[in-house]
Amino acid sequence: MTIDSTHNYVRECRGNGNGRKREDIGGMTASRTKSSNRGGQSSEQQAIAAGRRSGGIMSLGIDKATLRTYYLELLQDLSFTNTRESCYPDPESVGVISAALSSLCGSYVHARMINLSASASQLCYKLHPMDIRTKIAHFIALTLTVDDLSESLRGEARRRFLEDLAFFQMKFTDPAVYAKLCPGRGELHPSLEDFIAHLKSEQSPFFPWDIRLHAMLVKCVLDFVEANQVEQHYAEHPLVYTLDMPYFPTFLRHKAGMSEGSAYFSFILDSSVQDAPRDDRLFFHRALYPMIPDLVEFMELLNDVLSFYREAETGDSTMWVLNQAKAHGLTPLQVLRQSAKAAIQVKKRLMASVDRSSSVELKEKLVQFCEGYVAWHVGDKRYRLDEVLGTGGWYQGGFWK
Repeated sequence: MTIDSTHNYVRECRGNGNGRKREDIGGMTASRTKSSNRGGQSSEQQAIAAGRRSGGIMSLGIDKATLRTYYLELLQDLSFTNTRESCYPDPESVGVISAALSSLCGSYVHARMINLSASASQLCYKLHPMDIRTKIAHFIALTLTVDDLSESLRGEARRRFLEDLAFFQMKFTDPAVYAKLCPGRGELHPSLEDFIAHLKSEQSPFFPWDIRLHAMLVKCVLDFVEANQVEQHYAEHPLVYTLDMPYFPTFLRHKAGMSEGSAYFSFILDSSVQDAPRDDRLFFHRALYPMIPDLVEFMELLNDVLSFYREAETGDSTMWVLNQAKAHGLTPLQVLRQSAKAAIQVKKRLMASVDRSSSVELKEKLVQFCEGYVAWHVGDKRYRLDEVLGTGGWYQGGFWK
């Protein structure tokens, strides 16, 4: 999902890719209460100094109280609806989607991946028909699984899987050429073979009724597969980020995150936008296509901000925020602030664009997606935001995984 995203998208990712968008929270400057101590520092300053020695967010000069204040202001600026109804995936719908995925997915897809994918689809795309939500969830499950396998496999299984990733494009576009050039090599990993089958059948949310969006989705998958190979290379051979590569972290993040594919899913319209009479092709290029860059940017920026906490606490030194800071000569806190402000502005532009489209259905689905995408990060326990926001009974949605 991401979602990766969601991954994201909406993604089950560990945050160990050099360019990948990750979880994070920015910090506002917190007021510091002075207290008498031998070092002349406040108790908060002493805690941060100790945190720097032990790792985590405090090693970056950010404390949890600051993060909580910062998050609350960010969520308020995003008009986040803090209710259980809007922030919790409907269990019945998730159960229906999960049951369908269990029959579609191979044994290599863990039950948790299935539930995660069903929940992401339900949160972000719940205004779509059930069959479309199921197809999107299937796509998410395949994405999460490939991402997970590229990081978790070891030994010969890992070597073979990474080699399979390199052959994915050839096997997808021309199986005959693959068979000719690689005689006796056999099939790719089942997850990759199933991904190919998904993209070449009506399991895909766009195939065959919208070949334009389907082609774009295929392009996103090829980018994602390539980015997985690049990230695994950098995991073994770390890249030192410098000021002369300012765009590289974001370049890798975009390829790996699958956020563009997630954006296209938002534009599936049940009624063909009957409330805005127009030629479909003209409407796509006039109203939908110009929104894609902003929707992609919204997802990637928000994921950077909301995923930072977990990554910092787990000691991930390769997360996007840190790489971006190194590549631009900034502090992580400055990057977080800039990303959060940019995400708010991007959402405002998106809402203005969808208003100009004169499509009630499109606006409702876009608003739902943005709301669900935030809820996904806040409610999914992988992001550990309950450790920041879960005190004092603020969050009404429940932490569901």
